[in-house]
Amino acid sequence: MFDINYIADDERWVDGWRGYYSITKAGVAKSYVNDTVIDLTTNFSEDKHGTEYGTVTFRVGTRIEYYHMARLVYETFVRPLGKDERIVCINGDRRDLRLENLTVKTITEVNNNPERIAKDKAAKYAKILLQSENSDEVIFIDGYVNAMATCGIHGGMLRTKIRKAEKEGQSFITYKKTRYEFIVERSARYNNADPNNARKKAIA
Repeated sequence: MFDINYIADDERWVDGWRGYYSITKAGVAKSYVNDTVIDLTTNFSEDKHGTEYGTVTFRVGTRIEYYHMARLVYETFVRPLGKDERIVCINGDRRDLRLENLTVKTITEVNNNPERIAKDKAAKYAKILLQSENSDEVIFIDGYVNAMATCGIHGGMLRTKIRKAEKEGQSFITYKKTRYEFIVERSARYNNADPNNARKKAIA
């Protein structure tokens, strides 16, 4: 059985999971369940702004909880966050979860970040054409912000699916078991708004 009173200087038990799960300053979650030590894999997803975030799952018996890794690392070693505070990665790499790469900003500061504003503008200016495999009708969407009203798909979800498909070199997405071919036309206004326009490509 592990000695739960011992833990390294750069590692701490997660609050409420003492003896079961720990976090290191390097941003790694460790499982001590069943008397074995396992480094847990962090799952990365994208929010509606296209920003990556990492999550990890803890479970003991029927108890299961999901955590945002960046927040978990910061709160374990520093302090709990306030209601209007968010974790920000200093170097911009959301996969770099080292404690030294994490800082705290208010929601206002996060929302006023130039890159996020640019991404929101980009979502507004993009034009999307969708065609369902079950229909000959082509749906025109004037910006992701209008996606829900136009085709019934949440704009953030649609944007995330299209971004993922583009990264994988695909020209279709799947939503509720239906396949949709897509074309995205991004205007010059879009490209000027996006600080990372070098990696953006207009589809004519």
